[in-house]
Amino acid sequence: MKQVIVRETDSTVEGGKRQHFPVVFEWYCEDCQKTQELDMTDGYMMYPIFGKVEELTLYCHECECERLVLRVIPRVTLDIVDARKYER
Repeated sequence: MKQVIVRETDSTVEGGKRQHFPVVFEWYCEDCQKTQELDMTDGYMMYPIFGKVEELTLYCHECECERLVLRVIPRVTLDIVDARKYER
């Protein structure tokens, strides 16, 4: 399997039909021997179903020869920052 590096970013993203994610996919094209990347804060998935397997196709922008298909599971998470007693 080809190596794909996933880096999380500090960006925030909004939901919608074009779903952006705060990650960058980076890979090496064996044909033109250059490192490529897809920044998902610019790139997007159309109508992803969260929690289900989706496919992303990566291709080389230099020679458009190397195609990788990543099977991914898009997720939405919530982290508890703090909690306090409800007061009326």
